[in-house]
Amino acid sequence: MKSKVRTLLVLFPSDLLDYLNLRIIDILGRDASRPFVEIAKELEISDATVHMRVRRLAAAGIIRKFTIATDSRLLGYDILPSWA
Repeated sequence: MKSKVRTLLVLFPSDLLDYLNLRIIDILGRDASRPFVEIAKELEISDATVHMRVRRLAAAGIIRKFTIATDSRLLGYDILPSWA
């Protein structure tokens, strides 16, 4: 993962795309529901810092949305209607 972050830093140098922000983006990309407190502990920074950085990334359009992945089978979408 660290080489991926370094590569992105070279390709997209920016104040918003520093090492810490890229780590936050990577963590949220794997699990968008991860609490900022957990991210802060992993990165050894305050949760307020994570919150502030995510807000700035969102305001800049780098983070556009947080999503969930659902299991359509568990939601009943694997059952075909009788008229299909």
